[in-house]
Amino acid sequence: MAEYAAAHGLGYAHPAVATGKDFPDALAGAALAGSRGSVLLLADGKSSPTVELLAGRKLEIESGYFYGGTLAVSEELADYIVEVTN
Repeated sequence: MAEYAAAHGLGYAHPAVATGKDFPDALAGAALAGSRGSVLLLADGKSSPTVELLAGRKLEIESGYFYGGTLAVSEELADYIVEVTN
């Protein structure tokens, strides 16, 4: 879905990351990401396709956002995403 969104005008400069476990986080994140012209990605762990996708797009990323705090996106996962995108 993110690749479809990117092909239709959204980018990866300011991606938002949330989980699909608590929809209000993803819903709020999607609105903010869209207003910044970026995609919202769902990640549930290090092996998530989102992590691989972001790692492959790391040269396009200027900043990113995690929604739901550490109860939704664990600190370990957030740190790992930052590591693979720098």
